[in-house]
Amino acid sequence: MLPDGKHFLFFGRGGSPETQGIYAASIDAPEPSLLIATSVAGAYTEADGVGHLLFVREGTLMMQQFDAAKLALSGEAKPVVENLLSFPSEIGPTAYSAFSTAAGHLIYRTGDQQTTRLTWHDRSGKVLDTIGEPAGYHEPSLSKDDTKVLFGRSDGSVPAQDVYVHDLSRGSTTRLTFDPEADTTPVFSPDETQVLFYSNRGAKNSFYRKSANGSGNEELILSGDSGSYPDSWSHDGKWLVFQTLPDSPGAGDILGARPGIDTIPVPLVATPFTETSPALSPDGRWLAYASNETNQSEIYVVPFRAANAAKFAVSSKGGTEPQWSHSGSELFYRDGLGNLVAVEVKTTPTFSINRSTVLFPARVFYSFPLFVPQYAMSADDQRFLMIRAQAASDPDKLIVVENWFEELGSKSRK
Repeated sequence: MLPDGKHFLFFGRGGSPETQGIYAASIDAPEPSLLIATSVAGAYTEADGVGHLLFVREGTLMMQQFDAAKLALSGEAKPVVENLLSFPSEIGPTAYSAFSTAAGHLIYRTGDQQTTRLTWHDRSGKVLDTIGEPAGYHEPSLSKDDTKVLFGRSDGSVPAQDVYVHDLSRGSTTRLTFDPEADTTPVFSPDETQVLFYSNRGAKNSFYRKSANGSGNEELILSGDSGSYPDSWSHDGKWLVFQTLPDSPGAGDILGARPGIDTIPVPLVATPFTETSPALSPDGRWLAYASNETNQSEIYVVPFRAANAAKFAVSSKGGTEPQWSHSGSELFYRDGLGNLVAVEVKTTPTFSINRSTVLFPARVFYSFPLFVPQYAMSADDQRFLMIRAQAASDPDKLIVVENWFEELGSKSRK
């Protein structure tokens, strides 16, 4: 909210880079106005009675004089902090930077969120090995024989994510997509000859399919206006299961579709609450997912395509990113404290829950609670492929600048 309590700023994704950015609006006016085109949210601050808009441009925190009453920018934008840690909208569901201002002070963190490593860990959390080079990794998944890793990746000056597959036996990486828009959340087909992924090409939220060896062109499978991400491909190859984005129409629902049959997705779990991270059991009978129906995210299991027939609560102290073990005898998830948890389950003749075990603290690993899982399991479920920030020569730092406008804001008057 701006000082008058009537106007406010917000970040809007828009349909293209030109319409994505920081908007100004009023609680009693229907039409917002775009102030700055950017892929990261900003902030409003005042110093000496003068308002300023803070926003990010190519990793640099900028400030520009802003009249909060007229909702108008003036003068030139000036740099405040370079190399600001940011999570732009092109690489995921978030769009923010690591800075905040209050009471005349500024706190921020520098760095590059895209520098991460894929790391192998055993069931105690011990580091076993690393995979590939440092980059911006997302949504890893493994082939059934543990010889290939599929993932989304964004690199340095290329913020939009693309899909890659890494051959562990040869140590080689193949890039599968080259579109300038974001290609994310890749999933192997059941026979692992194809890769399904999400893309926002042409301002559409669509699913494409491409050969896993990189040959041929992408094939459009499903197209729509609402954002959604693929999560599971049934073992018989008949069903795609996916979630709608929490900030999209029909927010946070779980849908399914049969390629070549369904032109309109079928609701699987659709409630007033937010459901995310659907995962089909290996036998295709059960659907695990996360829901915030108790005011915090917890893990539930329902019969696939019959969610109203039964419902089982798996977690009780918070839960996100559920995944089935390859045998179907365990469910993995992250609890409210960030631990990776394994729950022993049975899926026949009906679903039942047995012992729950905390495997290891996982808060230090990359995670999007309202997104698809950001980890994968080996075929024997004894190793976990996690995403961890690449160690830098300098440790991560939070930097506080007292009376920052006097020290750093003087740049706006030069």
